[in-house]
Amino acid sequence: MTAGNGAGGTTTGITCGVKRVQVIEVAGGRTVADGYVVMPQLGAWDQWRDSTFVRASLEAGRDYRVVIGDDDAAVNMSAFEHFTRYTGGMGGAGGAFFRVNIAALKVLHLGPATP
Repeated sequence: MTAGNGAGGTTTGITCGVKRVQVIEVAGGRTVADGYVVMPQLGAWDQWRDSTFVRASLEAGRDYRVVIGDDDAAVNMSAFEHFTRYTGGMGGAGGAFFRVNIAALKVLHLGPATP
């Protein structure tokens, strides 16, 4: 994904973006990939960078749905009481901060070319 996270400076933060990504085959509802992506703080909301990846094996001619969301494991350090005194950006005493701007979903072909 391409995302923006201006929640704090690149050297001060506890508010990286963490989201759960599921890739689901539309016809049968089978989950073909399930994992987490991380989107680091960039210091400003008008900057964009790629997240980490979730690897999925997709088959040509099939339709897939991508679900991006939160769950109990998709948290950053701002969710922990230890960081309530943090003052270097969002999170800390202001409460847990999990927001990011997601601008694009990228699908990269990593296997051999098909004829």
